[in-house]
Amino acid sequence: MTTALLIIIGFIIFYFLITKYQKKQYHYRNSTIDCYNYKNSQKVQFDFNIHKEPSSSNTISILKKVPDGWVINSGVPFELTILNCTRELAQRVKELCEDDYYKSEKELLMLFATYNIKIKEIEEYKQKYYKTFYDRFEQLKRESIEYHNADIQDRADMEEEFFKQSQDCLYELASYDTYKLFRSYDITIDDEFLQEYGFDILNTYLTYANKVRKVVIIGKDNYYRVAFEKMAEVGLALRGKDISLEEILTSQTLKTLNMIADNQDKEYKRKSQAIEYIIAHPEKIERMGKYLSFRELFKLLPLPEKYSSLDLNQVRMMWDCHREEVRILLLTYSHANYSARDLENIKYSNDESCSYKLRVINDQCKCAKSMEKQIYPNNRLPKLPYHIGCNCSLNAIHE
Repeated sequence: MTTALLIIIGFIIFYFLITKYQKKQYHYRNSTIDCYNYKNSQKVQFDFNIHKEPSSSNTISILKKVPDGWVINSGVPFELTILNCTRELAQRVKELCEDDYYKSEKELLMLFATYNIKIKEIEEYKQKYYKTFYDRFEQLKRESIEYHNADIQDRADMEEEFFKQSQDCLYELASYDTYKLFRSYDITIDDEFLQEYGFDILNTYLTYANKVRKVVIIGKDNYYRVAFEKMAEVGLALRGKDISLEEILTSQTLKTLNMIADNQDKEYKRKSQAIEYIIAHPEKIERMGKYLSFRELFKLLPLPEKYSSLDLNQVRMMWDCHREEVRILLLTYSHANYSARDLENIKYSNDESCSYKLRVINDQCKCAKSMEKQIYPNNRLPKLPYHIGCNCSLNAIHE
């Protein structure tokens, strides 16, 4: 009886020690551990990230209806709200935020541009810092002697530099290109064009807008090939033999022109001479198909009359803003999920001897730098992300 009792007690003690060891190992594997090297009395830091890789099959946040829209990550420390949209659109945005970043960015940009999506927390951030940002912008212009002595075009160039520099006054820096959020534009300026032609065509037109009336070669592997084919179908571009012969020849290299000309008596050093010779000899024109593919040739046309007043520069700046909003959305969504998992890990470890410091990624953010040296006990941890676009995380410290 005594032997059996001793065996039972021994088993209980063994189980207790193993459980405690496993719990500490779990915490150590997911923490940054500060230890001391007693040989030289220097602190040595072993960096183990708290973050566990998010599981695609286990979403920790949910979609929730609120009066002014949809919260796409309800249940995490920093919630994100899409304003005035359908449930289906909100659900799609949520799915893209959980997908691969590079795959999601383009479709999210398309959704933002097409449906004029706004994120409540980004709009609140812009409203909070709008006056501060523009006060700094005016200050930079006012204090620049060079600016006051410059001509109109040079002033415009300097204003672009000042605009970018003005984000240095922001206490909470949402991203490295936060200044793009403060551009003024009409969010509906591209609505009619998008409704008629679609996102891919406008995106391609913006990309090649400096090539209007010029012949470009768009190979079959070119990312924009499908969009160019669509533009040819709807009258925004010419393709192949619909382009004038002289324009096609002008788009070719001098080497190609010499092969088409095939003049045994002379190798041309100037494109204009080779083109003149080819046009004057119809039999040479028939050789063109041996050296170039007409299907790869496109000529972008000016916008139709009804869109002649569409300011493409304004559209481009608006899309730059949308692109920055998308990046901030993806960053904040991801780090809000990481933060929720960190808190779960910390709660599970239940190690009261462990405290935490902030790991700062964006060293230009004044808010992050002001909190960087603070030590937080595990029962008074900061809420992360601390603001929209915040990508700080927690490092565990063991004395």
